[in-house]
Amino acid sequence: KLPCALLYHPVVFAQHSAMNTLYQFWIHTTLVGSLGPLERILNTASHHRMHHRPPGNCNYAGVLIIWDIMFGTFIPEDEQKDHYGLAKQYSTFDPFWANLEHLRRMAASNQVKDVTPMQLAKQLSKMVFK
Repeated sequence: KLPCALLYHPVVFAQHSAMNTLYQFWIHTTLVGSLGPLERILNTASHHRMHHRPPGNCNYAGVLIIWDIMFGTFIPEDEQKDHYGLAKQYSTFDPFWANLEHLRRMAASNQVKDVTPMQLAKQLSKMVFK
């Protein structure tokens, strides 16, 4: 958010931030059902429930679901379930280590076999700074 705060007038930035927070609030409710044709364009509560339902790995959009449709990460909700969370619970509640949990699991699995930490860091930097 900081780069945007430096580029725009503070009032415009504050309004945008408030609207984004409001939008994120309504997609995290179970009270909203289908929105008909808007479901093809906007990220809705229905789409976001699929994002939080294990195993997740879908519907990453913040506002526009069209990006997930374009990149093949969209999965529609077939039925509303009150089942949310992680595919596998973290082994810690410490926020620092929780952010590194995925890397730890990758290193412990066969996905990353015989890879040094430096090689892993290089691969991650290539993905981030592509």
